Amino acid sequence: YEAIDLARESGQGAELALSLGRLAWLEAREGKEDSCRQHATEALKLSRQFRLGLPEVWALNALGDLELGRGRPDEALIHYEEQLTAMKALGINDVDLWPAPELVEAYLRIGRPDAARQVADAFGHEAAMKGMPWALARAARARGLVAAEDQFESCFADAFARHAETLDKFEVACSHLAYGSRLRRHRQRGRALEQLRQAVDIFDHLGA
Repeated sequence: YEAIDLARESGQGAELALSLGRLAWLEAREGKEDSCRQHATEALKLSRQFRLGLPEVWALNALGDLELGRGRPDEALIHYEEQLTAMKALGINDVDLWPAPELVEAYLRIGRPDAARQVADAFGHEAAMKGMPWALARAARARGLVAAEDQFESCFADAFARHAETLDKFEVACSHLAYGSRLRRHRQRGRALEQLRQAVDIFDHLGA
């Protein structure tokens, strides 16, 4: 908030857009719907006014995460796909900015498994090219969501091994949530409950 106030006072449009975009991204994870929408909308306006790429990507990602977290995958897809379009137009190809696991989840929720697999495969390739644990963990989670029944558990094991090399607890919780959901669909309710409880505990600790 201090960065936003200082940017407003000094008339720094670029810094204001960056700060608003990042704040919206955080608020999406906290479930602060009204303020997330407000800050993301302003960030988008400023980003397009000053032709700034990164805050536009952050703001669109925030809106996608907000809708997905609220159980509205159709609306989430609109924002994620717009984010990818913006990244392509801006020449931004950093795999760390791809909303791939979230896209996979959204596609699965609306009954488009083929699209989900395509995203997971493409993201897995790009993450492997980068070779960093954060992206590799997210890629393994995406694979776990679409993998065959006899393969998904190894995908999630890979995801947690990669998470152990990072400090991002929110992503760990997302993987527990995805794993628990996948186990539940295969009627392994006891194991699913264990994963879902771990996800809730981390989310609660983070204020998500």
